[in-house]
Amino acid sequence: MHDAREREIKISLISFLNEFKPYIIATEVPFMDSQRRADILMIKDNHSHVFEIKSETDKVNRLKSQIKSYTGCFDYISVVVDQSHLPIKKLGIPKSIGVYVYQEKAVKLIRSPMKRKDKNKKKILSSLTSKELNKIQNPLEITKEKANSHLINQWKEKYYYGYSLFKNEMGKTIIYDDLNHLRPDRKSMIS
Repeated sequence: MHDAREREIKISLISFLNEFKPYIIATEVPFMDSQRRADILMIKDNHSHVFEIKSETDKVNRLKSQIKSYTGCFDYISVVVDQSHLPIKKLGIPKSIGVYVYQEKAVKLIRSPMKRKDKNKKKILSSLTSKELNKIQNPLEITKEKANSHLINQWKEKYYYGYSLFKNEMGKTIIYDDLNHLRPDRKSMIS
């Protein structure tokens, strides 16, 4: 169960990201054989950008391991922290990771993420569904770039319908119930 502050952060972050006109935004996205979940995923210009949220009630002691699980699978990684976790320096977030701060009911960019060059074919393939894996002639010989393309396409297919509904139904202000369209259990019209 998410705390109220995390819901506020999600709403503010999604509102902020929506201004960039992404292809999709999704929440609670499973990856690595569904062993892990990304708080927020944005796909824009065929690149994946994952966001890990730390509200004021979250402990940050697992943050380094969470960031490590994202490496190799996503093009960009960012952390969104409540102002109570400041200063950023004490969190030990690598310089390649983007940092956003939630304060005064708004998300503010502190540091932009760098594009990841450490993609890992095994992590990417483990994040594909069996349906998407079956589209690959020989998974052992596929390049990590091609595997990544399959993963991006999988996410686009799975979340496009829900994100379209979200955009069409949201009012001027996003409410927490609007986020249900962005969840992985939302059925796609394509599937």
